[in-house]
Amino acid sequence: MGKSHRETLAAVTAAVLENQAFMFADLVDNDAAPRLPEDHYVVRMTFAGPVQGRLTMVFPAGMCAEVAANMLGLDEEDELAIAGGQDALKELVNVVCGRLLTEIAGEEPVFDLSVPEISSMDQAAWEGMLGDPETAALLVDEEPVLAHVSCEA
Repeated sequence: MGKSHRETLAAVTAAVLENQAFMFADLVDNDAAPRLPEDHYVVRMTFAGPVQGRLTMVFPAGMCAEVAANMLGLDEEDELAIAGGQDALKELVNVVCGRLLTEIAGEEPVFDLSVPEISSMDQAAWEGMLGDPETAALLVDEEPVLAHVSCEA
């Protein structure tokens, strides 16, 4: 698929963040995105079906407990929110991926999704991701979040 999915990815990510985590996201120019947060998580998952590819999202580590707390209806200081932060990010990315695939391919196709995995990246990888025109840079409650999807038929 040669079509750009950046705007769709940004819109889906913003909607999922708002609906699942009660957080608001604004798409910004990639040039205006802040530097890579020192503590961060990269969440990746793959998908295969009529379209195959990979979704990658980068979050500041400090966002974990807030996402988990908002999704679970807890305080950020709650032990469950703190312990479940990485799992909450994985679930968030899983939902973004599912909704994005529905937007791209429609409701009929069936996809196999991998389990989201968490890692990290260095500043060079962050800048490379920002340099990719398919990357959507968002500010979520003034914190930088990157989202990138690569698709092929």
